[in-house]
Amino acid sequence: MNLQNFVTLVIEALGGIVEPIEYALCEALIPEEYKYLFQGKSELLLAFDFEVAEENPEAEFVTFGSYVLDQLLQIIKEKTITTVRYVIVDNLKVSNPQDKIKNFLKLDRAKIEIIEENTVLIAFAAFNFITGYTVEERIEERNEIWIDMTSNTISNEMLDSKNSIFYEEKSKEVYSVDELVPILNAFETAYNSLKQIVEMQKLEYKDDDILHNEISRIEQYYEDLFRENRKKMQRKGADDEKIKELKAKEETLQLEKQRQLKEITEKYSVVSDMALDSGIIYFLPVLEYRVKLTIAHKEEEQLIYYNSITREFGSIK
Repeated sequence: MNLQNFVTLVIEALGGIVEPIEYALCEALIPEEYKYLFQGKSELLLAFDFEVAEENPEAEFVTFGSYVLDQLLQIIKEKTITTVRYVIVDNLKVSNPQDKIKNFLKLDRAKIEIIEENTVLIAFAAFNFITGYTVEERIEERNEIWIDMTSNTISNEMLDSKNSIFYEEKSKEVYSVDELVPILNAFETAYNSLKQIVEMQKLEYKDDDILHNEISRIEQYYEDLFRENRKKMQRKGADDEKIKELKAKEETLQLEKQRQLKEITEKYSVVSDMALDSGIIYFLPVLEYRVKLTIAHKEEEQLIYYNSITREFGSIK
């Protein structure tokens, strides 16, 4: 993830807005509760390229060690609840693992040989978001998204099984840890998934019937005014000065109509905001199998793990 994406995700997760203007240049709206950390400013122009910053002297150049980035990192440190938990797993055993791995891979004609079996740690990141929807009043919801940090994919299975998880703050056992994706990449995956959920949820809160009726009412009202104005232009005796005045009135009415349509659309549109409430990393002991697959005289190796919480096999990529 590049620096611009990271800054954008952090500001949006805190409830702010970032709008790209051009390459490496963005306008950012900082939530009121955090503007004291940015010299009282709630609107910032951010540049992520040195040459772009030079061309826009009013912009804040964001790079490692810059004031803006340091303040954002400070907010993350102070405001976001993060912790690490070690999942307690008893009796981590699998009967007939070779047959079960073969069923998991759905390779009936393949020959499978388990080369090595180990207990290792894999990690899941659980991100808790507070999402707000505003139509005429504000509604808040909580969304929890779990990410498998071995593959950077959504894990609904772990979310569904979370009530069966027991954990401790410090691990009593020492296991090797499989390679994990960076936490910021996992956060980006969770955040992008949340945005899709929010867009779908906005359709639930949107009242299209009321909006349609209000738009029809405004359009009918102005259509009557336009019709009356045009009748006046077609009257006998209307001189050029009068016609000019009536045409100017019609242009004014058009502008007023567009203004009212915009206002009513905004009034009945759903405005959403998303903020990160907490992030938890769960380290989970799993059985890892290094298997050799022989398919049509071709051999390859794969890492397969067994998750005793979801009671399912998975692939380590």
